[in-house]
Amino acid sequence: MPGLLMTARLARQCDGDLRAIADRTGAAITPLLLPDDDAPLPPEVLAQVEAAYASPDLYDVGVQRVWHFLDTLDGAPNLRWAHLGWAGTDNPRFGAMLARGVRLSNSPGAAAEPIAHSVIAGLLALARRFPHFAAQQRARRWEQLPIDRRPRDLSTQTHVVYGLGAIGGRRLRAGRDRRRGRAAGAGLRAARHRRAPQPPRRGGRGR
Repeated sequence: MPGLLMTARLARQCDGDLRAIADRTGAAITPLLLPDDDAPLPPEVLAQVEAAYASPDLYDVGVQRVWHFLDTLDGAPNLRWAHLGWAGTDNPRFGAMLARGVRLSNSPGAAAEPIAHSVIAGLLALARRFPHFAAQQRARRWEQLPIDRRPRDLSTQTHVVYGLGAIGGRRLRAGRDRRRGRAAGAGLRAARHRRAPQPPRRGGRGR
């Protein structure tokens, strides 16, 4: 019976899913919980860990809890697969996992939509000079911007998305007015750039 290392919160959320997997496949999965107080797991429990899911809720407590989870995996001699609930795998610790034969998978695009929304909010705030007005509000004064610093209408500007990965692609699709090639509701012209040409679609052209 394979053991899956996870947080207690994730175990509560996935209890029904784990039971459904067992009913469907006949392979029961034993949840092995990371202690909430970050206490080390006993060696006999570590020996049962064959798979692990480093879920995003680890970050709710702080990055040190993420490191504790990875420390726990380093001490699991029978670990065969670790899944990350985020995209980044450039930390050297993940390379060490691969070197010892652990399969590593990640979740590219898991946070693409909220990040794209934050990008939209930031771009609009800068385009409309919100930081300037926020500073004036804190100082309880009102001074008009010089003419050369007043924001241009969005309809006269072009929004360039450089890189059409998970975040860039989602940003381009968010509120896109496909009929006019503009960001819906903002009037911005939308342009995009990708690292390599997109293969032509059947009956169409590449982009």
